[in-house]
Amino acid sequence: MKTTTHVLTFMWLLAITLSTHAHHSAVVFDFDKSISVTGTVTRLLWRSPHVAINLELVNEAGETEIWKLESYAINALVERGWKKTDVKKSEIITAQINPLKNGKPGGVLQWVTLADGRVLPIHKDSPNGNKAIKVNVSTQSTLYVSTESAEDAAVRRKAVLEREKKWRPATLPLMNNVGGPGALDPEALIKKRSAAPFDMTGVWEFRAEDERADKYGVNPWDFYPIPKLTPKAQATLDEYRAVIAQGKRGMDPHARCYPPGQPALMTRFGAFMAIQLPTAVYIVHRFNNSFRTIFLDGRGHVNEDIRQETYNGDATGRWDGDALNVDLVGFGSPEHWIMDGIQVSEQFRMTEHIRMLNEGSTLMIEMTFVDSENWVGEWKHTKFYDRLLNMDIEEATCIAELDNSALPGM
Repeated sequence: MKTTTHVLTFMWLLAITLSTHAHHSAVVFDFDKSISVTGTVTRLLWRSPHVAINLELVNEAGETEIWKLESYAINALVERGWKKTDVKKSEIITAQINPLKNGKPGGVLQWVTLADGRVLPIHKDSPNGNKAIKVNVSTQSTLYVSTESAEDAAVRRKAVLEREKKWRPATLPLMNNVGGPGALDPEALIKKRSAAPFDMTGVWEFRAEDERADKYGVNPWDFYPIPKLTPKAQATLDEYRAVIAQGKRGMDPHARCYPPGQPALMTRFGAFMAIQLPTAVYIVHRFNNSFRTIFLDGRGHVNEDIRQETYNGDATGRWDGDALNVDLVGFGSPEHWIMDGIQVSEQFRMTEHIRMLNEGSTLMIEMTFVDSENWVGEWKHTKFYDRLLNMDIEEATCIAELDNSALPGM
């Protein structure tokens, strides 16, 4: 099979549109070029946050090579009409892609043409468009019925209860002697408190604000404009820009499955779910199922002598009128970046001022970042998140040895 190349002219906004579901950095792809690649499917990685297809083909030099092609998460493809069974191993398909900048065999998918002529769309310029459709993904399944007899089940359960009694702790419930009380302790949950001004419980989608990305010529999840950087931080940013100019992912920790950490976690594309209780808000993001907690029970920060350094910080929240003020400390984990090219140090501290807008349909989070090792003064930014209905957060993992082996440029 051969590769056929033709150049298309895309606006920057189209590049943003294509990269908005990206887990890993999109800087390695050439969005000013679109090529057609025909080959035999050797692997379909049907996993979130990325679906990937690997094609084997013979290049113009007569050599066999594997093209690794990256795409959106499963939900984004399914709502465009994809099914897992459409892309079959050993079948010949044609993929339209934005290739890697470095010329190596790989790219990000725009659309796929199957052997029977059907087109699986992704990008809005797909031949049949990429209009989202309503898909019912639930099916009725028959519950498994055990073949164990009632008599055998009774004997087994009796033995299990005897085992439980034998190994039962002398005192219940158990007590952790470091810290506390826990946010989920029954006594903490039933304690009388003033009603919260709003409830974050739900699923929320980050608002891209593509016009900001267009204005600054950057990814919409970044925090431009940036403040004056220290010489150390500026040198790191310059090195990062030099690396991506070569179309490499070498300095992208997310591409190596590091957690995004705060505040990058709250600006990744893909939804997060929040469960708000009187004592805490628990957040799980689609991005690698990253987890964070905002404690609302009046506790202070963990003593720094025993506090572990984390990516999402030790977060305590206080209600202030119709807003939730969150203070975060305890950072300093390795490879923790506030955004592409800018790291944070152990001096990093941030606050979030969270308000509910649009009759409960929008969260506005005003952020302030301080890190004397990396920039001068306060760095302020505001992001928006819109309530997303008919959506649940599913398992999404990043395993370098499994996922990255199927992705381009890795």
